[in-house]
Amino acid sequence: MTRENAQTAVLAAFAGDCLALGPHWIYDQTRIAREFPGFSAPAAPLADTHHTGKARGDLTHYGDQMLVLLQSLAGRGGWDRADFALRWRALFSGAAPIYVDNATRRTLDNLAAGWPPEDAGSPSDDLAGASRFAPLLAFHADEESLAAAAREQAALTHKAPQVLAAAGFFARAAARILAGSQPLEALRAAAAAEPSLAPLLEAGLASAGGDTLAVIAGFGQSCHFESAFPGVVHLVASYPADLATALLRSALAGGDSAARNIAAGCLLGAAGGPGAIPAPWLETMNATSRIKALLP
Repeated sequence: MTRENAQTAVLAAFAGDCLALGPHWIYDQTRIAREFPGFSAPAAPLADTHHTGKARGDLTHYGDQMLVLLQSLAGRGGWDRADFALRWRALFSGAAPIYVDNATRRTLDNLAAGWPPEDAGSPSDDLAGASRFAPLLAFHADEESLAAAAREQAALTHKAPQVLAAAGFFARAAARILAGSQPLEALRAAAAAEPSLAPLLEAGLASAGGDTLAVIAGFGQSCHFESAFPGVVHLVASYPADLATALLRSALAGGDSAARNIAAGCLLGAAGGPGAIPAPWLETMNATSRIKALLP
């Protein structure tokens, strides 16, 4: 593992989220093309979407939670579930505009009722809980500890077994890439430890090279695991050395592009290393300097 590639993986996850902010959760691909002509860089969200109050260069509520995870890791020197839970809960009591999705609301209600962090997560099967693992890469080099921490951070908000399996899968794949494996090799190796994901992994791999907008529409654009997971695999398998195209096509494909972009961006950033992320994206992203300051 190189330190630079691990840092790039983390930055790429944030950059992917930032890029998706404008068209995030718009399910009409024709509307996205019309509202974001020549889309090639982060854009402000539309007025009638879920990210009211956000501006060009901001993160979605997924990215905001990733930043809290990164702050916790930097503050504690590694994964600390109790510390992350405290910081995560505080994020949603602040004044900054942030969307509260169903998984978040259910988790906040459980924490307010006195549930411990390890039990408070919602039953949601949205992929976002698994995608959020990316900052762990900069602090945990060992594959087993990384996978365990990835599953624990996902479980804070998403307790569905398939989301926890996906968190472990993404962490293992990223660790393998940082250790020198090619992306496709890393995906297959990670699946050996998470065999329940094999059918969806194969579906994603089989779609490689197809038109991304059509493929993601076919899998389903929604947040739910069974739609979103093979979409991530498609992006990594189709663009193993082209992070920018993968994330742009994902954003144009619509739906929960932010969760897809975080996971795919992390894996492709790990593979591509420094220079994989277009410089204008990092210049536009408002959190870039904060993220870099927190990375070890």
